[in-house]
Amino acid sequence: MNIPDFYYNLLISAVLPLVATLVLAAIYLSFYRVDESRLPNSESNYAVPVYEIAAAFGFVIIPIICVISAKFVTGAFTDRYAIAAVIGFSVLFALIAAKLFGNSALLPAVLVICFLGCFALLEFKTVQQVSGNSSDNEIKLFREQAESNLPIIAADPHTFIELAHYAPPEITSRLIYLADPDAALKLLGHNSVERGMNDLLKPWFHLNIVDYKSYTAAHPRFFVYGKLGFLDWVIPKLKEDGMRIELRATNGEKFLFLVYSNEQESHFSTQSNTEPLLVR
Repeated sequence: MNIPDFYYNLLISAVLPLVATLVLAAIYLSFYRVDESRLPNSESNYAVPVYEIAAAFGFVIIPIICVISAKFVTGAFTDRYAIAAVIGFSVLFALIAAKLFGNSALLPAVLVICFLGCFALLEFKTVQQVSGNSSDNEIKLFREQAESNLPIIAADPHTFIELAHYAPPEITSRLIYLADPDAALKLLGHNSVERGMNDLLKPWFHLNIVDYKSYTAAHPRFFVYGKLGFLDWVIPKLKEDGMRIELRATNGEKFLFLVYSNEQESHFSTQSNTEPLLVR
C-alpha cells in the first residue's frame, strides 16, 4: 500500500489547481483553437523527444522502485525517499498544458499563478495546524494526571521532536527519549533513526536522549507518550522486559501510558478518574 499511498499523498494537494487547469482548457478550446497548419515554424509544432518523455516517466515510477528496494534491501520506506517523483509529474503536466493551450502566453501565466496561490494557501493551513490546539491538548493531558511530576518518555522520535520544540519548559524539563539501536534493530528490523538520534540530535542539539537500559534500570516509574507504529519499539521492549503498562489517556492518534516495574503497584489518586481520558 505504500505505492498508492505515495501517489495519493503527492497529488491530493494538487487537485484544486488541476481542476482549474481542466476548466481553463475547456473554456480556451471552446472559444479559440490554434491553426497549426498556418504556423509551420512555431513552437506549437515542436515534437518532444521520446527520451525526454521516457525520463519524465522514469521519475514517476521512482516510488515503485523505492518500495521494491525497501522490501528486499533496506527494510524501510517513507514518502520523502521518493519525493523526486514530483519532477516527472511536473514535466508531464507542463507538456500536456503546452499541448492544450498551444502558443498562448496568457494561460500558462494564469496556471502558474493558480498553482502558486494554492501552494501558499496549503502552507498557511499547515502552519495553522502545527501551531494550533494539539500542543495545548497535550499540555492539558499531562497536567490532569495524578502523578504530574513523572518523567515523560516519547514513544516515537516525531513526538519527541515536536514536544521538544513546541512544549513549555514544564513539559520539556520532563521529556526524555530512550535510545537503543540494538533493541530497535531487533524489534523493528532497522535502527537508522536510533543511530541518528544518538549521533546527530544528541550532540548537536543537546536534546535529552539517554540510553534505554541504564534509564529503565534507575527509574522504575514513568509515563510513555506517543504514536504506536513502525517507529515505536519502546512499548514492545518494555513489555518484553516485564514492565507493567497502563493506558491513562488518549489524544487523537497518540496514547499516554503509565509504566512501572512489577515491584511497584499502580497508584491512583482517589480524586482521579481511573477510566482512560479522551482529550478531544
